[in-house]
Amino acid sequence: MNLAHHVDAVADRERLLLVIAAIPIAVLSLGALLIPDAFAHLAGAVGSEPYIYRLVGAAALGYAAALVWALRGKRWSRVRLLVASLLGFSACGALGAILQLFSGDTKGIVYVILVLGLLVGALTAYLLYAHRAAPRPEANIHNWLVGFFAVATLVALPFALVPLFFPAAFGQFFGLRADDLLLYRLGGAELAGYVVLGVLEIQSRNEAEIHPAAIMVLFFNAMAVLASLLALLAGERSSLIYVVLVVSGVIAVVTLVQLTRRTGGNVFGDDEYPAAQPAS
Repeated sequence: MNLAHHVDAVADRERLLLVIAAIPIAVLSLGALLIPDAFAHLAGAVGSEPYIYRLVGAAALGYAAALVWALRGKRWSRVRLLVASLLGFSACGALGAILQLFSGDTKGIVYVILVLGLLVGALTAYLLYAHRAAPRPEANIHNWLVGFFAVATLVALPFALVPLFFPAAFGQFFGLRADDLLLYRLGGAELAGYVVLGVLEIQSRNEAEIHPAAIMVLFFNAMAVLASLLALLAGERSSLIYVVLVVSGVIAVVTLVQLTRRTGGNVFGDDEYPAAQPAS
């Protein structure tokens, strides 16, 4: 086995470790999405803002769903962007927990997030270093799509940094109660991972490598739209709901259309496209 093949292959133990890392993310996703009130009380939180819980769950679902889908294969290029985004999420999640501890919040869930963030961050950093010599596929996407990635990433950036560092101000700006500041910091950490993902999509510009990232983005934004509609039906009227509804709706539609066109309609099939078009 030559070196290029070795570094471009994800070993079985590495796949297992990534699956294990995805388990707490899946628990966060399902708990926050399906039973936000019970999930909040289980974590020792106030639980007064089910919409924010569902948004956090939607973002977590993107990570978990994309990892499960991508790990069906063994190519590093299939998971590289996801691993890097997970590093961004976990590192910022640990940072958010530390900031929360400094603010006087010493609930057990804060320590759990800190430990999980450090462990997953160490794992993903190791994997990125171990596969640093893996060959990179050639760019083959259209320039307008790169522009779309850039705009979406810039839009996500303040929604990552502001709630991570200034959660109370973020909530109050959108007319929210901002009772569970840890929840806002966690949401900001999740968005930070998506910002990392967007930057790497722009750097990669390769259809097959971006496909798992697109699935991650699709799940997140589709569920964010659903969470926003449920909030409106429940009578909530925060301006954040309308912002998320419009932005996530546009991103979800564009992502789905591009995935459908590139895969011939087989969005969740293999990530080998029927016919790659040259970049323009």
